Amino acid sequence: MKPSTPAHLKTARGHAGFAVWYALLAMLLLVMVPETASPSWWAVAMLGAAMLLHLVLGWGARRAHGWARSVTLWMCFPLLAVVPLGTLAAIQMISYCWRGWERQSS
Repeated sequence: MKPSTPAHLKTARGHAGFAVWYALLAMLLLVMVPETASPSWWAVAMLGAAMLLHLVLGWGARRAHGWARSVTLWMCFPLLAVVPLGTLAAIQMISYCWRGWERQSS
């Protein structure tokens, strides 16, 4: 029987998925805006900041750092109000982070 994936690695994968999503949105915004209109650079900067935040949290979650778990929980509770996809993603991430993470011995 194959052992299940630890919760901190599932959380890291979730953050990686969010980082990719924000990067794709930023690229789409830059590509789809006509040349006559300037893109909203503040929106691209915000998407870049969100991508960077998720990359850092994914890095911390991969190493089972407690701060990554705390910040992930802190971010997910307001995300519950974003119906329907935000709610589903938040419930999934909260379920990964609710109990403490155990570091795997290498």
